Amino acid sequence: MSIKAKQFEFKVSDYGHGINFGVLSQELESSFQQFGLNPYDYNLIELGDVRTYTDEGLYIDDYIHRVNYHNFIPWLINIVQNQQLKIAKLEEQITKNTI
Repeated sequence: MSIKAKQFEFKVSDYGHGINFGVLSQELESSFQQFGLNPYDYNLIELGDVRTYTDEGLYIDDYIHRVNYHNFIPWLINIVQNQQLKIAKLEEQITKNTI
């Protein structure tokens, strides 16, 4: 629940045009660490040289952190599938208790 969806536009048109949706890699990293997991073990965050991404000079360190959505999407699908199984079991219990 600590990972919030964001709406944004890229400053550099090489990465896309218009409105995009995503999550902040820092929130993803923090959320995983709260559960004792390392997102880098799951290849969910990519590090790149910030100077190849921007020349604004508005960066904190030498690396840009980007979410690897190719790995993050299947992770989310698995979470939804597990939730659906729990929902189905709870619905079955409710049905049994109301009969």
